Amino acid sequence: MGNEDKKMITAAETKLPRLLMELPGPQAKRVIEDDAKFMSPSLTREYPLVAKKGRGAIVEDIDGNAFLDFAAGIAVCSTGHCHPKVVEAIQKQAAELIHISGTDFYHQHLPQLAERLVATMPGKEHKKVFFEIPARRQSKARSSWPAMRRNGTSSSPSMDAFMAALSARSL
Repeated sequence: MGNEDKKMITAAETKLPRLLMELPGPQAKRVIEDDAKFMSPSLTREYPLVAKKGRGAIVEDIDGNAFLDFAAGIAVCSTGHCHPKVVEAIQKQAAELIHISGTDFYHQHLPQLAERLVATMPGKEHKKVFFEIPARRQSKARSSWPAMRRNGTSSSPSMDAFMAALSARSL
């Protein structure tokens, strides 16, 4: 029975790693060697995990070893890997539209999400939401902030907190 035929363990089934061999395993070693041949050395890795699949807090490598994922997919998988509701939502959206840039075109889901986020914010003043990730856009937002304050589109003192919290990952 190959690794593909084995049922992946879940967090409910075990709370401990399952190490079947010394790490990295033989399949992982081959991938790491190919990576060294073809990938830029500027892309560094912390440890020799060659992930194959995940479920909940468990990540399994291509050799069948199982690990607890304390990084939660670099802090973007707060529901764990492959949560059934997240998978269902992704499949539904992928059947409709894979991607459209919210900075180039309008999309109905952006103001809907913004409205839901605003409803969770304290205070009675009018609030707006800014969706963005790339660091280059942070500098654009920071440079436009003084103009926003001058023309009255933003006079909130909480803008300081907004600017400080644009993206902790890029700091």
